Parts: sequence; structure tokens; C-alpha cells
Amino acid sequence: MDWRLTEKNAGGGLDPDARRALEQRVDEIFFDYREARLWKKEALDHLYLCWLRATLGIEDGEAVAYEPVPASLASEGMEEMARARARGAAYTLLAAAFNEPDSSFSVQVAGGDYLRELEWALAPWRDLRPVREGMAALAEAGTMSAGTKDITRMLQSAYTALFLDSQLPFIPAYESVYRGERQVMGACADAVRREYAAAGLGVVGAEMPDHISHECEFMAHLAAAEAEGLLTGDAQAVDQARRASVRFLRQHLLPWGARLCTDMQVVTSSKFYSAISMCLYGFLCAELDYAGIAGGPQAARD
Repeated sequence: MDWRLTEKNAGGGLDPDARRALEQRVDEIFFDYREARLWKKEALDHLYLCWLRATLGIEDGEAVAYEPVPASLASEGMEEMARARARGAAYTLLAAAFNEPDSSFSVQVAGGDYLRELEWALAPWRDLRPVREGMAALAEAGTMSAGTKDITRMLQSAYTALFLDSQLPFIPAYESVYRGERQVMGACADAVRREYAAAGLGVVGAEMPDHISHECEFMAHLAAAEAEGLLTGDAQAVDQARRASVRFLRQHLLPWGARLCTDMQVVTSSKFYSAISMCLYGFLCAELDYAGIAGGPQAARD
């Protein structure tokens, strides 16, 4: 089963009875009649989006599936230091792609440095289909944008349309939203903030702690701690970093990561962000193996 939604199951058509039932659910969820009216008018026509279905408590089904990792690519077969460094680099680079793009990032994309670094980071998993396809798409996006003088504006426009727009369809890239809290700065945000604090970290800037960029940055920090422990021979530090990584993957990043990637594939018209969603999805498939979870439709469910 392809992890991406097809046009057939992304159509969002509702028969009259189903629509009335969902409108009733909207009234039960939203006490503000203006907000409820907006959801009835617009949101019910975009139920192909995982985050909207989560808000209404609609089962995701196959949209949350991860592809199993072949035995030949399993984490157990990798050299520990190489794996830790690759994981840390991959998370750092993917986190950067989910931050609002500035001129420095745009230059890296246009010049090919971003592509080359991500190719190195994801090299251990390049035989995974979504990683392979994502890297190929990213190479194509880089080639097309290399001659664009105002690539910063181009990336910022695509980022705004995908993540910051107020008109549907758009994507709020927060764990809280994807896990059905119907608000930001809720339980998920508090939980990840506590994880960060336990590791001696905090959130700088206005972005909320459960944004995908921060969760990737935190995983990069833990991978770097694991690598440092391996380098210095500190077995306790290695064990702590691995336990924290597995806990965070199981409790936070994996349960919603595939849904975010699915929505990005459906919504964005940007070749760059489409490619990034494939790369993130493929890497999370590999992380499913790192966390000791079997792949498939039921993997990493809430």
C-alpha cells in the first residue's frame, strides 16, 4: 500500500447523512458559533487532511502507515558511531527544512550544499523507497531552482502557503494538532517541553515546543549525545541517550510524523517541500526500526 493518499481517497466527498453527522460533531466540539460555522463551511470539504480528521476524532486508517525496513537495512547491522552521526545529521538537516527559510538556507539549497549534506546523512537508508524517491525529487527541485535569483522569496512563499496560511488547505505542523487536542500549547506541548528540560534544553523564539522542527532538533541533540558517549566510552551516557530517543520517538514523533508527511504530499505544489516530506517519511520508517517497532498500518499509533 502506497503511504501517500491517492486522488480517489483524497476526494473528501460526503453523502448528506455523513455530512449532517459531522456537522453535529462540529457543534459539539466548537462552542463558538462563528468557529463552528467556519468548520462546516470549509473544513468538511478538506477531510483528506489528517490533522482535520484528528480534530474531529475521525479514524486515520491506512494514512498513518509506515513502510517496514528490510532486514538488510536494520539498525542492528550498522556500526554504532556511524549510525549515531548519520541520525544526528539527518535530524539537523530536516529540522532546518521545517524552519521558515532565510537567505542563508536558500543559498545552501540553490548551491547544492543542502542536497549533498542530506544525501550523506541519509546514505545508510538510501535503498528505502521513500528516501530514494525523496532524494531524487530533491535533486530535481535543486536543479530547477539553481538559476532562480530570488530563491529566498520562492521558498518563503511556498512555506507560507503550506504552513502559515489561514485559508484551507494548509498544515499546522504541531504534534498537539495532529493528535487531536484541538488546540496548541496543550498536553503534547507540555510533555515535549518537559522532555527538553530534562535534557537541559529550552525553546528559543516564538515557535511552540511541539513544532516538527523543534522535535527534530531534539532528536538531533540526543543522537549527538549518543555519539559523544560512544566516542568517550561513556556507556551510561549512551544508554541514557538511546532510552530518551526511543521514548521520544514512541511517545511523540512517530505517532504523528507520517500523518504530517501525508498531508504535505497532498497539499503542497512545491517540489522542494514535497521532496522533504518524502525524505522525512522515509527516515521515520528507519527510526521505527531504531525504536524497536514493527512497521505497517498499526505502527506507532496513538
